[in-house]
Amino acid sequence: MTITETIMSIHPLLLIIGFSFIVTIISVLVYKFFTNQAEMKRLKEELKAHQKEMRDHRGDQKKLLEIQKKAMEKNMRYMQHSFKPMIFTFIPIILLFGWFQANLAYFPLLPGEPFNVTVFSSVDFNLSIMPNSTIEIMNKTVGENYKIFTLKGEEGHYTMFFDSPNVEQKSIEFIITKKQQYKGPIFNLKGDGVKKVVISNSKMLPFGKSFNIFGYYPGWFITYFVSAIIFNSILRKILRVY
Repeated sequence: MTITETIMSIHPLLLIIGFSFIVTIISVLVYKFFTNQAEMKRLKEELKAHQKEMRDHRGDQKKLLEIQKKAMEKNMRYMQHSFKPMIFTFIPIILLFGWFQANLAYFPLLPGEPFNVTVFSSVDFNLSIMPNSTIEIMNKTVGENYKIFTLKGEEGHYTMFFDSPNVEQKSIEFIITKKQQYKGPIFNLKGDGVKKVVISNSKMLPFGKSFNIFGYYPGWFITYFVSAIIFNSILRKILRVY
């Protein structure tokens, strides 16, 4: 089993929270060692003092504006100190988000379970799938500039071909598997003929398909975002990062 397969065998919820913790602790440590913490602490304390002053002088508009100006200056200096560690952590986080989108944004297509493939095209086309011995086209719905194919197949890697008269052949690849693996599921194709293909992979729900908060079903991004905020708050207090 490869490292990627080992990682992908972990439950999606634990994987997202685990990555969130690792990235957050690295970000906090970078922030701690690449900023002047004594200066950051002083600026933060002065900002808190200015906030208290603003509350105490809410009735004095002139004094309030004067304090707000000082607070904005301190805040700008605080942000300037924060900018350097942000550069170091920004690119790894963007790369991680790209990996999440490619691996954890959707559930896989499961063997033996029907799924839809919607093909948007400006011209008529013939569809073929290889290998064709392990997949079945169960139904086809034709609309204006699109066709919806309902498919079912065995576990494996497949290539779908689109052939139109006087148009270069186009193709996409998709996977049917029990593992947390998929391709697409949205393909934007260049040139004439078939323009877009959408496969009906369900969106990943780390907490399960039945868990919701007043009708909202949390996906990978909100799960990562909320856990990162919690970890960041806890780690900053433990490591005394300002």
